[in-house]
Amino acid sequence: MSENEARQPMFKDLSADAQKVVSDQLSSTLQALVVAVMGWGLEVLKHLAVFNGAGLAGATALAQAFSTNTSVHRLAISAADSFIVGLAFAILTMVVVFLTGFAQIGPFIKRNMEVMLNVRPLSELKPTWKTWVFVGINWGMAIPSIVSFFVGASFLLRIA
Repeated sequence: MSENEARQPMFKDLSADAQKVVSDQLSSTLQALVVAVMGWGLEVLKHLAVFNGAGLAGATALAQAFSTNTSVHRLAISAADSFIVGLAFAILTMVVVFLTGFAQIGPFIKRNMEVMLNVRPLSELKPTWKTWVFVGINWGMAIPSIVSFFVGASFLLRIA
């Protein structure tokens, strides 16, 4: 153990009241993390699926209504293709959000327990670089669905 690590405060160095506060906060943080993972995944799926699903319904209705007008029909089919890609990415995003979220929970619990058992210093409670990578992956997965929606909408706007 280096000198720098030896000087970092440990859980046992806190007063009993401070230990209780930290312990309670860690418990509520874990609960919030689980709820956030579940909620974010469902909200992303719901909104992206609804937007792209509504676009797909509109595009297919226009393609059917204007089946004799080849330019309108082609634009509507292109829009439908974009909305299908958006729906696929919405579903994939939900899966990735759940996987990355639950991949964070185990190490989070382990790190917190090690801090409370005085194996690790209190500074280990801050989010790791992996947490930020997972957050970036989640948002990165949502972006193609959003872009697909706007691409599909742009095809529909050309019809109007």
